[in-house]
Amino acid sequence: MATSTEISVDVPENYAIDQLYGVMKTLAKDGVTPRNITGIVLSLMQNIQKVSNMKGAEKKDAVIYVVKKYIESEVEDLDLKRDLNVFADLTLPPLIDEFIALNNKETRIKVKNCLKNLFKKCGC
Repeated sequence: MATSTEISVDVPENYAIDQLYGVMKTLAKDGVTPRNITGIVLSLMQNIQKVSNMKGAEKKDAVIYVVKKYIESEVEDLDLKRDLNVFADLTLPPLIDEFIALNNKETRIKVKNCLKNLFKKCGC
């Protein structure tokens, strides 16, 4: 089921979403797959950060909306469309939250300790 959305320059948020959709189409010129969608989402998040008149939750919703709109409009393979929609519905919202937490230094990944434990387990 395709949806249509009217974009008005009079409403800056709609203009930002329209611009973000254009970015999505450029980033996904070779298609969207489970392997490249995370990188695409990161780029979309970086692009939406430039919009100053939207709050954080609105930016997150805009990214999710654009990804879902792209999947609905551009992905023809029904199995891939289903898989990407599941990702967009279930994984994408908490993934965006974690990316933001990492960016805000609210979450830290301790690579040194991870490597140390990994070497212990493999006997290195």
